[in-house]
Amino acid sequence: ENVGVAPGASITAVRLLDDDGSFHSGNTADGIDWVVLNTDSTILNLSSTLSNTGGLVDSLNAMAEAERLLVVAAGNEGEANPDAYVLIDDPTVASDTLNHLLVVGAVDDNNQLASFSDAAGVMMDHYLVAPGVSVSGADYDPGTGETDGYSSGSGTSFAAPQVSGAAALLLQADPSLSVDDLKSILLTTAQDLGEVGVDEIYGHGLLDVEAALMPVGLLGIPDGAHATDMRLLGEATGILLSPAFGDALSGAGSPLANVVALDDFDRPYTLDLSNSVLSSKENSGLVAKMRQVGFTQDTVGLEQGAFTFSANLTIEKDESYAHRAMAADEETLEREVSGSFAIAANLGSARLTYAEDNPQGQFGLGEAGVSYLSGDTAANPYLSMSRNSQLVAFGGYGDGGYTRFGMVSGKMANSDADMVMGLAEWGYVGDRSKLALQLGQMSEVGTLLGTEAQGAMGTGAAAATTMLGVDARYQLAEKIELAGNYNMGYTQVSGDSTTLLRHWSGLVSASYGLGISGRDLLGRDSVVGVRLSRPLRIESGSVEVNVPTYRDLEHNIHRESTVAGLTPSGNEHALEFAYARSFSDGLSTSINLQYRDDAGHVDGATESAALVQVQRSF
Repeated sequence: ENVGVAPGASITAVRLLDDDGSFHSGNTADGIDWVVLNTDSTILNLSSTLSNTGGLVDSLNAMAEAERLLVVAAGNEGEANPDAYVLIDDPTVASDTLNHLLVVGAVDDNNQLASFSDAAGVMMDHYLVAPGVSVSGADYDPGTGETDGYSSGSGTSFAAPQVSGAAALLLQADPSLSVDDLKSILLTTAQDLGEVGVDEIYGHGLLDVEAALMPVGLLGIPDGAHATDMRLLGEATGILLSPAFGDALSGAGSPLANVVALDDFDRPYTLDLSNSVLSSKENSGLVAKMRQVGFTQDTVGLEQGAFTFSANLTIEKDESYAHRAMAADEETLEREVSGSFAIAANLGSARLTYAEDNPQGQFGLGEAGVSYLSGDTAANPYLSMSRNSQLVAFGGYGDGGYTRFGMVSGKMANSDADMVMGLAEWGYVGDRSKLALQLGQMSEVGTLLGTEAQGAMGTGAAAATTMLGVDARYQLAEKIELAGNYNMGYTQVSGDSTTLLRHWSGLVSASYGLGISGRDLLGRDSVVGVRLSRPLRIESGSVEVNVPTYRDLEHNIHRESTVAGLTPSGNEHALEFAYARSFSDGLSTSINLQYRDDAGHVDGATESAALVQVQRSF
């Protein structure tokens, strides 16, 4: 069993007594000189008194010039100042010598200054305390020169070696630390005792070995080849992948699992940033449907001449009128009431439309008559990434077809990043079939398909997605319709990032769905449908993961670069059944069933959901 602070340290013991056991004032100076000249020991422990006699000042100056740290006992006279205070006003003490000196006082089991210990006094800037009452130590037999077990003792001479051992542990963890670093770390991480801050009793406070070995300050991830290069904040680093990425960049074997970060003293620590890769996974839609229970949802439509106006207002149950009346400000109120509206002007065979917060409702063939848990997957998934959006669209309509152009601006969902999208659509409308083709481009700054990152993973770049969509319907019978859709996009990232994630390339994403629905098949005013769909998923793409993995003794940063695929492990497919029926007395009911395989695009993940709703209109 090892007893001590640094059992693995190599110790050079230097005798300060003469052969006859007597001590002279010059012995301490001789001992320090011998250590400096004959060893490479960085830490010197002096469990003895310290004065400015016997040539000691010259030895201390030489020790400081040789970049050694002297840890010295404060003294056991119970004085207001330690023995070393005599060095404060000595003009022969070099200006940097005191910076290479640590004075150690003793505390008891209650962290009170021991009755015998000299206090910090005028040496408080160079002083800390450590346990010094009934401290276990090797039992040395001077007769045989051997140790025989352990015994306990008290005094600042027992406190000082614990500080020396702590300094040895710091050097063991990082041999490149300077003496100034060692002293600063020990003083900075000491537990404050007595008056707040550095005081004349406890100095900087109680030695805290555990805190000394932990990072000091905020960890920073170097973005260059040397520790002095610019650092990216490590503790605020993370990335929230949009649902299309699934579990990409995470899990076992992630290149982000071994990233070196540096503290305020350039000490290296390893961070596992694979846990900072999160996915905003698509859920079953059950929660969203449940939240609609008890809501008031009204759609208002007006048509006057060449103008058409429609609006939709949704108020959550918990945000009733009484609750909204107590809203502290307009910002709070906006979060409680959501809605959308559109206004259109008919100009002969053309139409000009302005809409807010529902751009997907202005393009495509619309929902296929059935309300599924996962929403309308026939809608353009890239349009669905926007929020707080404004749309301006212009289209021409003729027999059997139409052409529509639109521009959308707003924010990316779950982010403050700006987005702009231009979209063109060509449509065909026949007796039994409908077809819509879409071509467009979405630009976003600071996000990537809605992916948001910060700190050392921030993209800091702009992304442009060229997208193509097909939406088709075919009427199999008078009340039965087949619906299918396919959307894909190719995303390019501009700008060269110096963060951990660089050179995003080859990003291809796609979604699709196929369903069949019928009206009045299971009762009057009923609708029923079955659909198989696949939400938006990254089909291909990669990113360079460039991480610092090692800091050498010269403080050079060694990096490793890996090209990581962005395709998730799974390929989600959702099978859904939906049924709804309305009755003449305002009562309506609906049933939704859903099964998701590889849910969230995570291999092997499954999820089932069921929802029965009964509503009544008044």
